[in-house]
Amino acid sequence: MINSKALIELKNVYTNNLKGFSVKIPLKALTVIVGQSGSGKSSLAFDTLAKIGLQRLKHLLNYSSPVLAEEGIKAEASGALPPVIALAQGVRDWYPYKLVGELLGLYPFLNNRFMREGEYFCSACKGYTRYTPFTEVISFFEALPEGTKFYFLLPLRMTSKEGLRYLYEQGFTRFLVEDMEWDVSEMGFPPEGKEIHLLLDRMVKKSEALGRLFENIRLSREINGGLFILRFLDGEERIFNLQANCAFCGSPLITFFKKCKACGGIGYKEGKECPICSGLKLTPQVLESKLFGRKIREILTLPLEESLEIFQKSLLERVQRFKVEYLSLSTPVFKLSLGERKVLELLLLFSLDLTDLLIVLDEPTLGLDLERRLILLSYLQELVEMGNTLVVVEHDPIFIRSADYIIELGFKGKEGGYLLYQGETSEFVSKATTLTAKLLRGEEKIEIPYTEEGERKILNIDGEELSLFLQNINLFIPDLSNQNEKIFIRLIETLREEGFKIMFVDEVSLKVKDEILISYLKLWDSLREVLLLLPESRAKGLTKRHFSFHTKDGVCPNCQGKGYVFQEFEGRREKTICEECLGKRLNREVLNLVYKGYKLQDILDFTIEEFKEAFTRLPKVQEISLFAEKAGIAYLRVSQSLKELSGGERVRVNLVRMLVEGGKGDFLVLFYPFQGLHLKDVEGYYDFLHYLATNKKLTIIIYDSSPVAQIFCQKVINSSSQRGFTKEEILNLYNLYFKN
Repeated sequence: MINSKALIELKNVYTNNLKGFSVKIPLKALTVIVGQSGSGKSSLAFDTLAKIGLQRLKHLLNYSSPVLAEEGIKAEASGALPPVIALAQGVRDWYPYKLVGELLGLYPFLNNRFMREGEYFCSACKGYTRYTPFTEVISFFEALPEGTKFYFLLPLRMTSKEGLRYLYEQGFTRFLVEDMEWDVSEMGFPPEGKEIHLLLDRMVKKSEALGRLFENIRLSREINGGLFILRFLDGEERIFNLQANCAFCGSPLITFFKKCKACGGIGYKEGKECPICSGLKLTPQVLESKLFGRKIREILTLPLEESLEIFQKSLLERVQRFKVEYLSLSTPVFKLSLGERKVLELLLLFSLDLTDLLIVLDEPTLGLDLERRLILLSYLQELVEMGNTLVVVEHDPIFIRSADYIIELGFKGKEGGYLLYQGETSEFVSKATTLTAKLLRGEEKIEIPYTEEGERKILNIDGEELSLFLQNINLFIPDLSNQNEKIFIRLIETLREEGFKIMFVDEVSLKVKDEILISYLKLWDSLREVLLLLPESRAKGLTKRHFSFHTKDGVCPNCQGKGYVFQEFEGRREKTICEECLGKRLNREVLNLVYKGYKLQDILDFTIEEFKEAFTRLPKVQEISLFAEKAGIAYLRVSQSLKELSGGERVRVNLVRMLVEGGKGDFLVLFYPFQGLHLKDVEGYYDFLHYLATNKKLTIIIYDSSPVAQIFCQKVINSSSQRGFTKEEILNLYNLYFKN
C-alpha cells in the first residue's frame, strides 16, 4: 500500500506539450509512466520532474549566489523532492576510445591503489620496487608493540672498497654482511661481491623513539635516496622506499598511470590498435609493473569475473548478475553492442549503492533481451527497497504490471499531453479505461499480420546457415556478448559482395539535430519553389536564400533562426518563444507571404496530415505525407524540432526521411525500430514495414533482441544460435496482449 502522505506533487504542468495537469508521485515506490508515442512521457519525467530536482540541488550547492532557472520548465513542485539521477532514452554517445574500465570509473580507482601499493617495474634493470609514502612508515612504526627490537638497515647499491671507505670516513662503521654484523673499525673492509647493508641503528619501539626514527629516515634519504629496511630479531623485515627510484640501480620509476606516448593515451593510432601499449593506453613501464601481485597488463586484459575478484568483489556480483563478466577492463566502448553499453550505464548507477534518491529512467530496457529485462526489473525493485524513488518511462507490459504506481498520458502530438490516469497498479489494471489498461486486461488485443514465406535465400556465414525471406520482414536477434554481431556484419558484407544495395536506419544515440520537420523531411523544398513564384515574392526580390532556415537572409534576426530566446532577470533564465517569428525561425517578410489563402506563418503550424490536405497539387508533398501517414507520424506539426520528438517518433521520422530522399535498395536494415513505442504504435509501425516489404519490394532486416520484436517478426534469420528464452516462452508471458 502506498503512503498517501509521502508524495511529490507537480502542479500546473505545461512543459512542452503537457496540458497543465497536476500529478502526484509516491516516494520510495516504483512509478511507471506509460502512453503512446508523443503523449508527453519524457516531457513529464525528464523535462519537468528531473530538471526541477536538478534545479533544487543547484540552489543548495550555490545558496550564496543566484541560480538561473532551468530553461523550459513550466510546473510547480511541492513535497520532499530527493536528489535526482536521470538516465535518458537511448545510450550516451561515449567517446569511442573510452574503455570499459574507464566507463565504470575503475581506472582512477586502480591508479590510486597503484600509487600507494604498486610494485614498480624498472626498465633499466628489470627489477620491481615499491614506493612508500612517509605517512605509511609512521603508521607502521606506531602499530608495533612496545619494546619491539629491530635493525634500521640501508641496502647499498655500491659495495666497492672506495664506497665503503667513504661511509667509514663519514663515521659509519657498522654493516651487515650476508646477515652477519661487521664492524669495519675492528674487522676491516669486507670482501667485494657480498650483499652488504649499512647498519644505521639498532632501535626499540618506544613512544620517545619517534624522533630517532625521523633522524634515521633523514640520513637514509641522504645516503641512498630513502631506501631502508626494518629487520626484526625473528628474521622478518619490511622494506621502505621513500623516493620513486629503483631499489637496485637507482633509475627513476613511474608510480602512476602514465599515458602511452606513442598514441597519446588514446589506445588507437590512425584507427588501429597502438602497437606499443596494445590499446591499453598506458606506457609499457606501467603495464609491466604490478598491483595485487599481478602485472597491470594482466589485470586490464583479464575477464571482469577474474579482475574484479581481485579488487572489486561488490561490483563483480552485479556484473555476473547482468551476465557481462566476459568483458575486460580494456574492452573499447566502440566494440560493445548496444545492450552491453546500456548494461554498463546501468551498472555504473547501481554500483554507487546510493539511497534516498529520485532515479528517473527512460526506457532502460533498450537493447536488452527478456532475460536481462527481468534481471533489471529485480534490481529496480531492490533500489526501491533501499529507500529510493524510481520513475520509469517504459512500455514493456511486465514492467507496467510490476510497478507500484501508474501514470498514463495521452494522446499524440498536439492532442497529446493529457493526464489520463494516475493511481496504484492494482486499481489501474482492474478499473482504468485507458488503452494500456485494456491491453493489460486483454480487452484490447494487438493484431499481428500474417506474412507468407515467399522466396527464401539461404546463406552460410562462418559455418552457420542463415535464412532470409525476400520481400518480407526478417528478424536478426543479437546477443549481449556481441558474438552474433560478428555474424551480422559478415551477413551484410556477403549481401554487398553479391551486388545487393543495402539501406540503414539507426536512431539510438542521444545526439539529435536542432532541425524542424518541414526541412528535415524535404516538405519545404516543394513549398519553397511555389512561394518563390508568387508575385509578392518577385516584387520583393526574394531568392532561395530568403527561404532558408540556415542563411542570414532567411532566418529571423531576433532569434538567429532558433525559434526561441533566453531572458534573464532576478537570477532566472527563461527560454521563451521568439516574439518576432513566434517560433517559426524565418524572417517576418517571408512569414507574411500568402499562398492558397494561408499565411506561411499559419502553414508552419499545420500537422503533416493538414499539410497534405492543403497542397494536393504538389506531388512530392503527397508522396512524403503518404509515407508519414503510414508510419503513424502524420499528427506531428511540420515546424516541430527533432529535439522535441520522442525516441519512437524520431525512429519513424528517420525512416521516412530516408525513403523521401530517394533511398532505393534491395534491403532495408533497421536497428531497434520499436524503441520508445507503445504496443499500439508498434502495431501500426509493423503494418508500415509490411507495406514497404510487399508494395516497395524491400527485404527488411530488423536488428533487435526485444521480446516485442520476437513476437511481431515471424521470420528469424539466426534462430539456431539463440540462447535464453524461446519464442514460445516469450509468447506465453505476453500472450494476453496479442491476438492468436
